[in-house]
Amino acid sequence: MNVLTVIEDGGMETLVSNIYEGLSSYDDFEFYICSLVNSKKTFVFDKLEKYCKQIFVLSIKNKGLSVSDYFVLFTKLFVLASFIKKNKIDVVNSHDFFSGTYTRIAVLISRFIYFYSPKKNYLTLHNLFFWLNSKHHFVNRFLSKTTDTIICVSRSVFEYSFEKDKAKLHKYKIVLNGINEKIFIPDEGLKDTYLNEFNLNKNDIIIGNIGTLSIRKGHIYLVKAFKELVKIHPNLKLLIIGSFRGHEKEIKDEVFEYVDDNKLTESISFIDARSDIKKIYNIFDIYVMSSVSEGLSLAAIEAMLMQRICVFSDIGPFKELVTDRVNGFLFTSRDAISLQEKLLWVINNHKNLGHIGVKARDSMISKFSFRRMIADYYDLYNCYKVS
Repeated sequence: MNVLTVIEDGGMETLVSNIYEGLSSYDDFEFYICSLVNSKKTFVFDKLEKYCKQIFVLSIKNKGLSVSDYFVLFTKLFVLASFIKKNKIDVVNSHDFFSGTYTRIAVLISRFIYFYSPKKNYLTLHNLFFWLNSKHHFVNRFLSKTTDTIICVSRSVFEYSFEKDKAKLHKYKIVLNGINEKIFIPDEGLKDTYLNEFNLNKNDIIIGNIGTLSIRKGHIYLVKAFKELVKIHPNLKLLIIGSFRGHEKEIKDEVFEYVDDNKLTESISFIDARSDIKKIYNIFDIYVMSSVSEGLSLAAIEAMLMQRICVFSDIGPFKELVTDRVNGFLFTSRDAISLQEKLLWVINNHKNLGHIGVKARDSMISKFSFRRMIADYYDLYNCYKVS
């Protein structure tokens, strides 16, 4: 059973759905999902339903809590622990800080009050958690004693957690995210369909960005750089595709207000998350991620598999994907001017950079294989049978 804070349309939920899809060809597993917070019916939710025996929604709150909400948080720990025992869950895999903390406490309750212990208790870390403080890291360090394996989706995530959480080295395992390269294949034949849908024309230079409107994604640096670039290239268009989280409404408002105030609404389009994103990549001439924090972005790997010319911030996880000017381009994180300068060069030369896209795809297939990732999770989820 994987336990998520909420099922939305982000990379973490997509990754879990991809793992279940990849493991579904084996007869060894019965899949469950627990969403701690009430979830909307997104395309990711629908995909999880296809592979899960049950999606269990605990219906707690994790933000803006009243006294009664804290009481519910406490009592529902026992509900989750009881669910684990009732369904004889063998492997519990929680994710990131809130789910990881809450779930691992529930596993302790299951063990010591309901006298049922899952065979394996895993935590997966998906990000460089710059917003956590020393108290959070202490909690992670303490609960790591009850955790069989801390799965890190990139070497950067491992190095961050090992430095900050200070769990024992033998607890960690790096399982690099992977994407099925057979699904993400460039198809120029789809380009006209999406150009028409988004009211674009063949002379436009299209920059794409896919990601939740979150402080982690650094969209404000992208729109600031774009403001200067569109003065030089009036046919430049920017598509930002992704939903926003209610608790980060101020981030969305900041980006939208900047676009409105600088009269960029004719050049920048905001599009909600979609299930056909693998087709939309085909219209991007350049793909940009201005993130200030990541784990190992699925969208970045997808764009590189689609042979897009990629321009990423120089944070650790992206440096695991890109060698500057070999299979993509890097700019200084949190620096709109650095992004502007790098993008200007790429825009001016993008028609001669096809070899960069080819190398991008080749490098993703060799290192970030979907088959390898599924084999790693098969071993993790099945290992208690041979331990």
